[in-house]
Amino acid sequence: MRRILVIPFWVCIILLMWWGCQKNTTTTTALPTGDTSELSLDWAGTYTGVIPCADCEGIATTVDLNSDRTYRMSTTYKGKSEEKFVQEGTFFWNELGNIITLNGIKNGASQYLVGENTLFQLDLEGNRITGNLAENYQLLKTEQDFTNPLAGKKWTLTEIMGRKLTVEMGAVHLEFDQDGTRVSGFGGCNNYFGECEVKDGTRIKFYKMGRTKKFCEGTSKMEDDIFKIFMDINSYSLGVDGMLRLNRLPEAQAWRYLVSPYWALMKDQSRPRPGPLLTFELTK
Repeated sequence: MRRILVIPFWVCIILLMWWGCQKNTTTTTALPTGDTSELSLDWAGTYTGVIPCADCEGIATTVDLNSDRTYRMSTTYKGKSEEKFVQEGTFFWNELGNIITLNGIKNGASQYLVGENTLFQLDLEGNRITGNLAENYQLLKTEQDFTNPLAGKKWTLTEIMGRKLTVEMGAVHLEFDQDGTRVSGFGGCNNYFGECEVKDGTRIKFYKMGRTKKFCEGTSKMEDDIFKIFMDINSYSLGVDGMLRLNRLPEAQAWRYLVSPYWALMKDQSRPRPGPLLTFELTK
């Protein structure tokens, strides 16, 4: 005769409740809010080093990290070619705030562990490189003795894409503070302000730009377009004629501004030429 195991009803209820709790439990990882590389380190800057290479003397690498999360990487294969390969784009931080990934890198490492004044290149799987050559996979932050040539100066806009401004636009100007990290000016209708980053060479970036909200008949549209151009500029040059020229590299992208109706406000009605987007003359 078989015995039937009878489980009390209350035991069944407890078992079902326990099973349900186990099924609905999820594991979450709390994101750090304290001292991460992203929050606590002065990580923006230029990092250089020579990375080991299988078929050359080494890969001379320079990585510029900007505070607006854009980067510029240049590499040269020493002993093989003098050609410099340059790539630009954006980067993002991981959830822990200690590793960055460079967007757009298809052939080669794109991840770096960010340390104090050091970028540690990670392997293609995102792991820290170990072994005898591990210390060679590092880029060190350089101390740049750089004097910002734009700091403390005021510039008046004279041309857009090679076309002279009309008198009606007034004195559209751009002024850098004494540190060269903040800008302000007049756009033809409103006052504007923001921050900028000027790097040794020809690199410049405007960000956190704002302006007042006044409307001016006949000039507001053009001011809107000038403001948009400002946000796209990434390079500058100072000519022997003393003019400041702001541009977007590569120059081919500058042609998209030709569709704007503000050309009717320009003195020269001929077809705009490729070249500097904005040209200024020094006023003080």
